[in-house]
Amino acid sequence: MAEATYPAVGEERPEGAAVAETNVEGRDYYVRFSPYHRLSHFVMMTTFIGCALTGPPLKYSYDFWAQAMMGFWGGVQNAGLIHRVMAGFMVADFVVHVLYLGYHIGVKKAKIFGPDSIFFWKKDLSDALGMVKWFFDRGPRPRFERFTFWEKFDYWAVFWGIAMIGTSGFALWFPTVTSTLVSGIFLNVARIIHGDEAILAIGWILFVHLYNSHLRMNVFPMDPVIFTGRMPVEHVKHDKAAWYDRLVREGKIKPE
Repeated sequence: MAEATYPAVGEERPEGAAVAETNVEGRDYYVRFSPYHRLSHFVMMTTFIGCALTGPPLKYSYDFWAQAMMGFWGGVQNAGLIHRVMAGFMVADFVVHVLYLGYHIGVKKAKIFGPDSIFFWKKDLSDALGMVKWFFDRGPRPRFERFTFWEKFDYWAVFWGIAMIGTSGFALWFPTVTSTLVSGIFLNVARIIHGDEAILAIGWILFVHLYNSHLRMNVFPMDPVIFTGRMPVEHVKHDKAAWYDRLVREGKIKPE
C-alpha cells in the first residue's frame, strides 16, 4: 500500500492513492519520502561525508591528525582526488534536485507556499517564536506542520552551501581558467571561503542537524524515516501535530 509522498514544493497526490501502510506487527506508518527523496538525500549525505573526511586534512595539513588521515587516504594526491569526485557527485545531485523543483513548479504548477511546501511562510515565524517561549516555559510547544522551520533551514542551507563552497571549490579546482576570468587575488579569497564555509557546514551537521534528526529523545539513536521513507503515525502525531490533524481531517490517515 506504500506510495510516494508529496514532493518538496507541495505536489498534489493522485486520486485514490494510499497514504498509510501497516507492517506485520500492526504498526501504522505514513509514507513521507518518495524513493527519489531518499536517494537524493543518500547521495548528498555520502558525498558530504566524503568531502568532510578529505577536505579538512588538506586545510590543516600541518596538524598531526591531518597527517594521519592523509596516510589513511594514501597521500595528498589520493585525498584530493577523492575530494573532487565526491564534490562532483554532490553538485550533480544538487543540479538534479533544482531541475526537479523547476519541473514541479513550472510544469505541474505545484503550490510554492502553504503547509505542504518546503518554502518558508508566515507560520514558520510564529512557530520559531513559540519555540522560544516553550524553551522558557512561557507557552505550549508549537503544533508543527509537515515541515518545521528548522527542517526548512537545513534544506535551504544546502543552496547557500553549494553556492559558496561549490563556486569557490571549482575556482580552486581550475585555477588557470579562474585567473583568466577574474583577478588571481580571488583564488586567495576562494580558499578562505571554501575552507571556512566547509568547517561551518561540518559543525552545523554534527551539532545541530544530527541532534534534530536523530538524537532527540523520541527517536534516539536514529530516525530511519529518511532511509525507509516511512514515519510511524504516533511520531507524526507527536512531532507534527498540525500536520497530523490536517491528515485526519482530509481522511488520509486514521485518527489514533
